Amino acid sequence: MEKVESKQEIYPKGEEIDLTHLLYIYYRFPNKENVKVMYPQTLYVADDGHQVFDSHGGEHFIPSGQNGFIHIKSKLKDEKEERGVLTE
Repeated sequence: MEKVESKQEIYPKGEEIDLTHLLYIYYRFPNKENVKVMYPQTLYVADDGHQVFDSHGGEHFIPSGQNGFIHIKSKLKDEKEERGVLTE
């Protein structure tokens, strides 16, 4: 099956994107590995991948391209999570 490229980017390149409304952002790779960033704060999109900063000061680089991520999933915070009370 041939990969179809989207004509519209969800996250535009070169811009700072606020992710504080998300509980997590999850990336899946072709080799079945996954990366889940909890409490993401900011996303920067570059030609070679995504740079995600979390609420604990962590920095995560998620590569794109031939061996990069193939799927992104995220979950919104609910009202209790927004106030800092987790319901897991």
